[in-house]
Amino acid sequence: MIMIKMPLKPISTNETHRVRKIGKTYKPSISKDYKLFSLEFFYHLKQYDNDKNIFLKKYDKKRHGISLGIFYYTPNYKNKNGEISVNSGDLDNIQKPSIDQLFKWLKLNDATVTEIRSRKLYGEKYCLVITVDTIGIDS
Repeated sequence: MIMIKMPLKPISTNETHRVRKIGKTYKPSISKDYKLFSLEFFYHLKQYDNDKNIFLKKYDKKRHGISLGIFYYTPNYKNKNGEISVNSGDLDNIQKPSIDQLFKWLKLNDATVTEIRSRKLYGEKYCLVITVDTIGIDS
């Protein structure tokens, strides 16, 4: 198993692209925020390269799927009324950009993910914790 801890504020799927109008057509392009997020994400992953190599030696795509745990810590978890804040980010929108970057680093297809567990939690600072493990698949 790989356990990755990054002092990083995840980016939402809604922030990954922007649309520009060129003449009468609209062209999507990758946003500056997503490019910066990607650079920072890969910077933090460098320290886990040895763990990645051990994982990839163990991983057999004929026998394993991939199980992910995604834990997002945010200081904006609750509002003044003690309710979960709508400003803390949508958990489902936070997952995809992080998964895309993770699998780019692993050099695997994210379609091999067969299980995801995710939680949004209170933390004094933004932090993203991701676990990656193999899970047996049915024959």
